[in-house]
Amino acid sequence: MYSENPADFPNGSFSFANLVHTNQTIYEHFNTPIKTLRTTIILFLILVSCLSFGQGNGLYKFRSENGKYGFMDKHGKIQIKAEYLFVNDFDGGICKVSKEINNKNYKWIFINTLGQITSSDKKNFRSANNYSSETKAKVGFTSDTFVPFQKNGLLGFKGDNGRVIIEPKFYKVDKFKNGVCAVRVNQVQFEVAGDYFFNALIDENGKVLIEIEMHCYMGFQGELIEFYGGPHFIGGVYYLNKNGKKINPTQ
Repeated sequence: MYSENPADFPNGSFSFANLVHTNQTIYEHFNTPIKTLRTTIILFLILVSCLSFGQGNGLYKFRSENGKYGFMDKHGKIQIKAEYLFVNDFDGGICKVSKEINNKNYKWIFINTLGQITSSDKKNFRSANNYSSETKAKVGFTSDTFVPFQKNGLLGFKGDNGRVIIEPKFYKVDKFKNGVCAVRVNQVQFEVAGDYFFNALIDENGKVLIEIEMHCYMGFQGELIEFYGGPHFIGGVYYLNKNGKKINPTQ
C-alpha cells in the first residue's frame, strides 16, 4: 500500500526512489487482472477461429428433392439449406456456390460455413482442389497395407507378409482406408468410360457391409465416403460412413 509516512520505511529509506517503486507496485497490482483478461479474450478468439475453419472441412454437399444443393454435417444434420443450383466443396471455411444463371452462365457468390455471403470476388476464393480432409485416421489400420492380387480373374488381398487375408472373389477393388474398401461383387456387362464404379463396401475381413451402386467413387472425403448416383457425376451425391451406413440429410 502507498504511504507517505517515513515510519513505514525502515532505516529512514523514505525517498523519491521509494515513492516511484511504490507507485509501480500499485500499477502492477491493478494492471495484472487487465492483462489476464486481455490474454483470455485473445485465446478465445483464436479458438473460435480454429473451430470455424474446422467446420468448413466438416460440411458435405447434398442434393435435395427439389434438385438444389445444400450442406449437412457428418451425421446428416442439415447445416445450410438446399437453395443452390451448383456448389463446390468448402475450402478454408469458404465455398463457391450459385443460386442463379445469368446469360447462360452461373452467377457465383461465396459463402461461409453459416451460409452467409462473404464475397463475390473470385480472387478471394482458393480452389476446391486443395480440399483437405477433416479427419485422418489417428490409429493406423492394418488393412491400409493390404495389397490386391489376382487369381482366376478375381481379386483378393494379401498382407504385407504375403499371406492371403481375403480370398479372391471380387471383380474390381479400390484400396483399403479406415478399415474398409470399395469392391465389385458381381460382373458388370457394360461399363461407362470414366466411371469409377463399385457396388459394395467390405471390412478388413472381406465381409460385405453394404451392397449399393457407387458411381464416380471418391473414397473418404473427411469422415464420409462420397459417391454419385450415376456416371459422370450425375444422379446426386451420396455418403456412407465407415460402418457402411448411408448418411441422409435430416433437419
